[in-house]
Order: sequence, then structure tokens, then C-alpha cells
Amino acid sequence: EALAARFNKLWKDEQIFTIDQQRHIMSTSNQMLSQRLKAFPDFENYINALISFMKGGLPKSVFNDWQNTIDEAIKGKPGDFKLFIETSNTLFTNKTIYSSPSTEWRSSSSNYLFKFDEVPYIQFPDLDLICYSRGDSVKILNTSGIYYPVKNTWIGNGGKVTWEKAGLGADIVYALIDHYEININKSQYDA
Repeated sequence: EALAARFNKLWKDEQIFTIDQQRHIMSTSNQMLSQRLKAFPDFENYINALISFMKGGLPKSVFNDWQNTIDEAIKGKPGDFKLFIETSNTLFTNKTIYSSPSTEWRSSSSNYLFKFDEVPYIQFPDLDLICYSRGDSVKILNTSGIYYPVKNTWIGNGGKVTWEKAGLGADIVYALIDHYEININKSQYDA
């Protein structure tokens, strides 16, 4: 009920959702119903993602891309759609790309694009990619990449890794990486 009340307040505010966006949200909800998705957790995750998106102040163009990606994703496997919505919610809430009890990957930036090519993916044109794992962290600075939530795969391009946490100067000891791939449910990568 609290979730519905929070969403209802946003829904009635014409400054938040345009009429076209409201129609798109209703269409998505109807598609979710036709796929027999559940109120909890499926609709709850979708509504939380909508709320988080609007609270995050992201551009309306990103909203439209996201909704269009949802339209394509919902036609696929229900599990893939659910994972995409969950990922969207954590990304909108606190820039988390992936989270498990042992590993969390985050973006330093809210600059991303939603796309679909057989599966949904999120393109990050410029960010610092940060992994938190068991009390430690790793950063890939000044990188870009594409994240495939349903494949748990990040494909990155460019970046710099430093060992500042070990007391070594970032301008003295560092590695420049070109192309790399991450199995995102782990705290390591291959470059």
C-alpha cells in the first residue's frame, strides 16, 4: 500500500510523467499482465524502478529508451525481463550495476543508454567502474562499456587501473587496459 501511495502521488503530478509516458507505462503494465507476471515481485520492481528513475532526475530521453527496451525485453524469457527490471531499479537507485552478497559493481556516472539487440543491454559511454568485494575495492578509471544483465557480462573498452590503495602513486604505477571482459558476478576481470 505504501508503494502504491508513493507511485500514485508521482502519477498524478503532471510535471513527473507526460501523458505519452503514462500511456507507455500502462501499455507495459498490460503486457506484464498478459505475460502473467506477479504483483510481487514483478510489478513491485517495475514500480520501484519508475519511482527511482524519477527521483534520480535522469533525462526524459533515457526514460523513453528504457521503456522501449522494456517493450522488447518483455517479449523474451520472463526471467530475463525480471532481471532487467531488477538491474534497472538498482542502477536508478544508487548506480549499482550488479549486486550479490559478496560482490557489487557500480558506475560512477548516471550517463547510460538502454538498448536491445536480441537481449537488453546498457551502454555506458564514460565512467569509472568500481567493484566492492569482501571489504576491498577495485576501480577501472575512465572506461566505457556495455553491460548485458541477462548474461552477467560487461564488455569494456579502455581504462586505467592504479594501486593507490597500496600506497603507490597513480601517476607512477598504473596499467592501461584496452579491451576487457568481466563476468560481473565475480570480482575479477580479464584484460
